[in-house]
Amino acid sequence: MIPVTQDMSNAEERLEYTRSLVEAAGLRVRSCEMVNCSCSLQEYMGVMTALMPGSKSLTPEERLQLSQDAEEEMYKWLRGRENPVLAKNFVVHAVKPKNGLVLGYKETSSVA
Repeated sequence: MIPVTQDMSNAEERLEYTRSLVEAAGLRVRSCEMVNCSCSLQEYMGVMTALMPGSKSLTPEERLQLSQDAEEEMYKWLRGRENPVLAKNFVVHAVKPKNGLVLGYKETSSVA
């Protein structure tokens, strides 16, 4: 399943989509921002390898080979990119309105 955010062209589009999901859940957005994930390539590869379908059924040798192959492909993908962002996270602060009122409501949004 590919998320609809995959085809969104800019950060503001993704933030607006995130706000719409929060509001659809009956919450009021107080703040919504996108932050970059900062982790080393090795840490990122560890996460990605662990999430690969079927990796638990592999032998230790096959798992090592899969990890090496994935790392090689990641290096190819990163080649020529300056300071690539490996992942983005959405940070949302929302409140559930009580009787339709939210005291001190002030919506903010930003891209970090």
